[in-house]
Amino acid sequence: MSAALAAAWPEAEDAWPAEDWSRLLAGFAAGLDGRFVRSGELLVAAIETIYAMFEGLDRLAEVLTPEITRASVTDLRQSAGRLAALPDRLEARAGEFATAAGVIARLSSHAQDIRRILQVLDIYGMNIKIAGALGDFRIFVDDMVGKLAHGAVQVDGFGKRLGTLAACIGAVRQADGGVRHAHRQIAAQVPPELERCADEMHAHLAGVSAMIADMTDIAHRVEDRIGAVLSAIQVADSTRQRIEHVVAIVARMEQARDDGAVPPAAVAHVAALVAAQIAGAARTFDEQSRALRGALGQLATAGQDLTRLIARLGAAGGAPSLRELEAGIAAIGPMTARLDGLAKSSERMRGEIATALGELLDYVDGIDQIVRDVREIAINTRLLCRQQGTEGRAVAVIAVEVAAQALRLKEESEAVAGTIAELEACDKALGSLSDDVDDLAMADRLDAVMGTLRLACEQAENAIARGNDAGRRLIGQLEQSAGHIGEGIAQDPLIARAVAAFEAVPAVAIDAEAEFWLRGALPEFAKLYTMAVEREIHARFALAGDAADTPAVAAVAAGAVVDVDEDGLF
Repeated sequence: MSAALAAAWPEAEDAWPAEDWSRLLAGFAAGLDGRFVRSGELLVAAIETIYAMFEGLDRLAEVLTPEITRASVTDLRQSAGRLAALPDRLEARAGEFATAAGVIARLSSHAQDIRRILQVLDIYGMNIKIAGALGDFRIFVDDMVGKLAHGAVQVDGFGKRLGTLAACIGAVRQADGGVRHAHRQIAAQVPPELERCADEMHAHLAGVSAMIADMTDIAHRVEDRIGAVLSAIQVADSTRQRIEHVVAIVARMEQARDDGAVPPAAVAHVAALVAAQIAGAARTFDEQSRALRGALGQLATAGQDLTRLIARLGAAGGAPSLRELEAGIAAIGPMTARLDGLAKSSERMRGEIATALGELLDYVDGIDQIVRDVREIAINTRLLCRQQGTEGRAVAVIAVEVAAQALRLKEESEAVAGTIAELEACDKALGSLSDDVDDLAMADRLDAVMGTLRLACEQAENAIARGNDAGRRLIGQLEQSAGHIGEGIAQDPLIARAVAAFEAVPAVAIDAEAEFWLRGALPEFAKLYTMAVEREIHARFALAGDAADTPAVAAVAAGAVVDVDEDGLF
């Protein structure tokens, strides 16, 4: 600008604040983040502490889910009911095993009768050989003896299989007797004890479920407060940027004044803009600081509630009561182990009977073959007697006895088949009782319940121990974090003095020269802004009809909606 114009506005140099505000404000902006650094560090530590407290309770909640707890309580109650019903079930099993033992005894008797018939037939064979005096009778008898010997092997195998089956049934019946005796000793206390354990577990888990619901509520509150804290804590960086933008405007203004005279009205207009931007930044900072302190206070309250929740877990019994419950269930272990042994031996017994049935049926086929062979021997004996004429008369008497033994053997074979059918019926009856016996196998179920309790004990103990320490640490962290934030910057001596200094520049009516200067400078200032609130303040100082201003400022000036979400952070 020319020396003549500078001479025309001698007051321009004096109207602009005399201090080096670009340097002073730049120094203030550079130190603004400092007060939030320690607060932020403490806040991060506090949030980690809260999440560590949640983690302990979360792990307990994972162990004691509604599905797991319902299954545990159900298993305890069902085990109590099965123990109470055990005598009736064992009595039914004993009856079936007694029936099976009786059937096996009759089968053994039939096997012995068949063996005796074969021995008699073997003797008759020797008599036929002697009475027939060589010839065809000798050849016939040799064949007869071979078939009888093969039949005897079949019958002996049948008898041995029956013997092993009888021994197996005897062992299981003895085991049943031992369990019945043991049950009589514990019948009065174990089922009620299991019911008591189920009641205690149900009550304890109901309390834990309520605490978990409270924990979820606190977790939501904490998350909300953390969101508010994170939003508010950005104010330090955004305020620093806003002050830096003001510093840039002041520096450009000072450079312009050094380059030449600036119209007094332009000086006053820019000074008012600078004062408004500084005051606006300080106001936003103070509002967000108050919000941050409020959010920290609410976060502290949530932390205290979480600490009380963990204390409640301990007061409600916590791990100790779970340990007592686990010990009570474990004391029943010996009885449930014996019942498990009963279930396993019963299953082995049933498998033994099923296997024996298959083998015995194979032997029955062999006995049927013996019947067919003996019947053929009887018929062939008669035919040989007729062919031999007078020489066969002595053998004919024996042939009549062979035919009688063949008939007896047929009757015994039919009796064996009928008795085998009875054994099959016993197998089916024991199969239906096997489900009940499996139900009695409680050791695995109670082991699962104790496993759940054991893990819950560990998690509860960890949650209580870690929670008590963390709770005390948390409150101190949040109090220190709030203390580092301070009350705000609006009353800071430097900021207060800066606003006063720029507001003190006297207003001057904008003339043509000032308007010309401002239409070149204001758009340049507007390009510095990164936040909507800055553009909103700037819009109040835009010249009417100024198309050279930035689109964002023009939109604000025209009353368009401001993007309030823009925070200037990159």
